[in-house]
Amino acid sequence: MLDLRARQRRNFLATLAFSQGVPMFVAGDELGRTQQGNNNAYCQDNEVSWLDWTTPADPGLREFVRTILRIRREQPALRRERFFNGAPLADGLRKDVTWLTSAGTEMSEADWHDPGLRFMGLVFGDETPGAQDRLLLMYLNAHDAPVAVYPPPHECGWEVLVDTAAGPDASAVSAETALAAERIVAARSLVLMRSRA
Repeated sequence: MLDLRARQRRNFLATLAFSQGVPMFVAGDELGRTQQGNNNAYCQDNEVSWLDWTTPADPGLREFVRTILRIRREQPALRRERFFNGAPLADGLRKDVTWLTSAGTEMSEADWHDPGLRFMGLVFGDETPGAQDRLLLMYLNAHDAPVAVYPPPHECGWEVLVDTAAGPDASAVSAETALAAERIVAARSLVLMRSRA
């Protein structure tokens, strides 16, 4: 159960870091601080609101947060100034974002209205001229079971940047690649990949 809580913590932090807009972290998030469930610590002048920088609740979390923020800085597609709208890009070859099913096909209207949907993927890239060949592929699995996915074809394959199911070592950039092969996305996890081209 503690492993799942740690993974969920990484999921929430990565989702926030990789979302559009300014990620609003609270001091202590990178340590696993919980305020013991207290959502109004302003009136607490005790251990509930104090920050203990010396003994983080999740020792590997600080490095994970460093890694996801570094990835955000390095990937212009994660720092867009305009929201995605699904419109075709200037090259006419793809949209600014395509939402995917686990089969690698574009989500349909029915998929968006499926109350049992617990998995989605998205492929998107940098909108600046000359950088549109580098794509990011993200999978979000809220299922309590792993999901087999088929990454969209890319001639040079995909490199895994973050996999929150990797445990404390999730902060390390993986050298793993996948061309068109099936990939398993672990239960309750987020995977971010980058095209190798």
